[in-house]
Amino acid sequence: IEAVDFEQRQIRTSKYMRIDGVLDATVFDVRDYEDEYELVGKLEFKMPLYDGGAARARLREATWRQSEIKASLDKLHRGHSNETNRNLLRFEELKKEIGEQTERLAELEARLSSLQARQGRTVTSPLEVAGVMVEINQVKTTLIQA
Repeated sequence: IEAVDFEQRQIRTSKYMRIDGVLDATVFDVRDYEDEYELVGKLEFKMPLYDGGAARARLREATWRQSEIKASLDKLHRGHSNETNRNLLRFEELKKEIGEQTERLAELEARLSSLQARQGRTVTSPLEVAGVMVEINQVKTTLIQA
């Protein structure tokens, strides 16, 4: 954008008057001309009168490019903002899911320990204990994947 701004300023200033100054000094051989010297100064004023609309066309093109760059930059900002929002929502969902799975894991481990404690004293099914262990492993797998 800064390059286009500079180009626009350059195009606008090309319409203004330009002053060039040149100072030229020539010293002649003292023996031939007896301390004669020549000092020449030249001052030039240049001002474009008509360029056929070339400067205006270049200025329009630069303005168009500037608006195109700004639109592209705005699109990039919007895309980045949308992606950031999506990632933030996904993070919140994962955080909630991890909390729920951690609570479920604690409940299942408590249930497993109570089943193992009752196993010798009462009639409990070994399949029930194995089922709880399978559920615990599934919850742990889910936590690892999250």
